[in-house]
Amino acid sequence: MRFISGVEVTTQTERQAGRGVAKPTVAASVEQSVVESIDVIADVTDWAIGAVFNEAVLGEIPIVKTAVSVLKVSDTIQKQRLMRNCIAFLHACKDSEEEKRAKLWKRLWSEDKAVDFADTILLVLMDSEKPFKAGVVGKLMAALARGDITYEQCDALIHIVYRASIPALQALPVACQRSGGKTRLDDDFSSEGLLLSMGIAYRFGTALRLSPLGALLYRHGFGGTIADEEDMRT
Repeated sequence: MRFISGVEVTTQTERQAGRGVAKPTVAASVEQSVVESIDVIADVTDWAIGAVFNEAVLGEIPIVKTAVSVLKVSDTIQKQRLMRNCIAFLHACKDSEEEKRAKLWKRLWSEDKAVDFADTILLVLMDSEKPFKAGVVGKLMAALARGDITYEQCDALIHIVYRASIPALQALPVACQRSGGKTRLDDDFSSEGLLLSMGIAYRFGTALRLSPLGALLYRHGFGGTIADEEDMRT
């Protein structure tokens, strides 16, 4: 399903503080989920999603409620996929403090970035066949809330994750661990094509190197360590 939350989805009654503008429903639901609903999924694991109780609990998470009621997600498989992705995403968001997540979203609203950011996150949650991508995106949002990466970097990285295949994403930590965290990667033709397909690696002479965005993705999306920090600059 594709949607533009600022156009096809109307608004809810909650008003932005000091601006008098109603928040678009989709963006507000993502904000409420990452700021207020983290504790709801604390004891809910992916394997338990089939339980009636847990499904009822997950159904109350604002992102899920909005997808079901506003975006008309009714297919059972699609709904369960969304719930699994939400679990992975919200669990990963716990890498940042609630206060910092709240401040982040307040800033996103003030800079008119909240709607686009929420749309991108929801695309990942609704379209990803596996929770793996949602977990990486949750870690990236946590890094943004902590101030470890900029909005522009986070937005670019989430789009890379969204478009990438899961084998390509899984190849990144393997390649970085093999190189000892250095951005000059060991020659490995089995992973080179996968990394190049994401646009996060390039050939410099005969050397395969990780791009600055690739280094950020490994560090903040996978919790890795980059040995040559100067290559983190973009």
